[in-house]
Amino acid sequence: MPSHVRDQAPSPHDAARIAANVASLPVRRWVERRRVVLLAAALLFAGVFALRMAGGDATDGIDLLYVVPVSLVALELGLPGGAAAAALALALLAAWALATNADLAAVGVSARAVAYAAVGLIAGRFSDRMREGQTRHRQLLDTGLAVSHLTRDGDLPANVARDIRVLLGARGVAVELDDGPTVSDGTLGDDVERVAIVARKGRAGTLTVDAGRRLSDEDRTVLGIVAVQVAVAADNRQVLELERERTAIRTELGETRRRLDERSEQIRRLMLRHEAERHEVADQLHEDAAQMLTAVLLGLRAIERELGSAPAPETLGAVRSDVDATLRSLRDLAVSLRPPSLSLGLRAALEGLADGARERGIAAVTIAVDDATDLAPEDEALAFRAVEDAIGAIGAAGAVRVATRGGGERLAIDVDDLRDVDADRLAVLHARLELAGGTLERGDATLRAVLPLRSAASF
Repeated sequence: MPSHVRDQAPSPHDAARIAANVASLPVRRWVERRRVVLLAAALLFAGVFALRMAGGDATDGIDLLYVVPVSLVALELGLPGGAAAAALALALLAAWALATNADLAAVGVSARAVAYAAVGLIAGRFSDRMREGQTRHRQLLDTGLAVSHLTRDGDLPANVARDIRVLLGARGVAVELDDGPTVSDGTLGDDVERVAIVARKGRAGTLTVDAGRRLSDEDRTVLGIVAVQVAVAADNRQVLELERERTAIRTELGETRRRLDERSEQIRRLMLRHEAERHEVADQLHEDAAQMLTAVLLGLRAIERELGSAPAPETLGAVRSDVDATLRSLRDLAVSLRPPSLSLGLRAALEGLADGARERGIAAVTIAVDDATDLAPEDEALAFRAVEDAIGAIGAAGAVRVATRGGGERLAIDVDDLRDVDADRLAVLHARLELAGGTLERGDATLRAVLPLRSAASF
């Protein structure tokens, strides 16, 4: 059965437990534990004493073996334990001398006492220093973890000031951050030492300490470590704020992009509706108004035939001429609203535009469009309007090429040797392409428009 692992951020409680485990390193094995070490020292004391009692004279040096248990006790219990173990060794030596009436010279006793005391005191002091160092390391680790988990800006200087007082036993500490107030813990005198807090972007604040004594090199090292921890915390806080700002900006951009997409879709639907309305108006002009005017024109002609050879009134001829002109205007308007050639396919409609462009003086107009039977009607109208806007925006050009690309997935309009452009018409083309997801690129004397085409099956 597969196991599922879930990542989870450590809580402050977990961080404290980890800090305690790290501070207790190295972990003692059973033979290194205090009870085992003290038992071994006691057995060594007893063994050396028994060996001493078994025989030998005062000059054979067996008494010096007491330094082994003395050193064990001193390393385990520190300076007091080392002094007590040295005294115990001297007491056992004295007990042996009294029990055997051995004659120990003053020099011999002094030499042994110096050896026991030296081993006990030096090993004990070393053990105390190691414990102090371990305790300070643990405090530094606790301080770093506490600083890294602070969530409020005002907590950082207050906690750091309190921790420094504990680490150094100082009378007073002040923590000053450049982006916040100065926070003090205890009292500060005239004899103080300052340590700069330097973050990635430069100086971030100052630690001021009144220890009531001269700081040692170790104390200054501790202050330097705390200053680094505060600088890292300040950097992390800035990074967190920046990330929050980025998240807010990304959220706002996403919402803005969503609204823009909705607005673009609304405008696209409006354009499609506008195109449908143009189609409807064109049909009404062609089917209703144009047919009615045609009937009127036929009626006028019938009246003229009925009059025969009699001269027709001038008014009748003027009316017939006006009706004929109005009919032609309506047909032209209907064609501009919805070219009838679109019903024959996109290629036929574009060929009509090409003929008009050639009449305007653009000789090299090429239409290389595949008639895709499954092209959506909306895209047919959109492609026609895009080419119409592109040709309408060109005042003069050397060549125009309209072609389908990518197996009919997009329509490309390329204009070379561009010499004059209608900026307003070009802006309309640009907006139309953007709404449809297309692109428009203009060079010094070139123009390229690309419009994506969708099949009817994609709707």
